[in-house]
Amino acid sequence: AISDPDNTRAEFAIVVSSKLKGKGLGQTLLAKMIRYCRERGTGELVGEVLAENARMLKLAKRFGFALHHQSEGSIVGLTLDLRQSD
Repeated sequence: AISDPDNTRAEFAIVVSSKLKGKGLGQTLLAKMIRYCRERGTGELVGEVLAENARMLKLAKRFGFALHHQSEGSIVGLTLDLRQSD
C-alpha cells in the first residue's frame, strides 16, 4: 500500500504466485495491510481488480470493500473506509 502525502487515501495491490493461490495468503496479506493502515490513521484504502478475478472480488467483499464498476467494464474499483471499525 502506498499513501498520499496527507495519509487520507492509500492505494494497495496484492500479487500472489499462481503456485500459492488458494492457500489464504491473499487474505492474510490484506488483513495485515488493513490493520497497518488503520494504525497509521489512513482514511481509506483503494484498489482496482479485473472484473473476472472472482476470488479477489469475493475477498474484498468479505473485508467490507465497496465495489464500483468502472466505465472500462473490465475493471472494478475497491474502496474501504478505514475510519469505520470492523
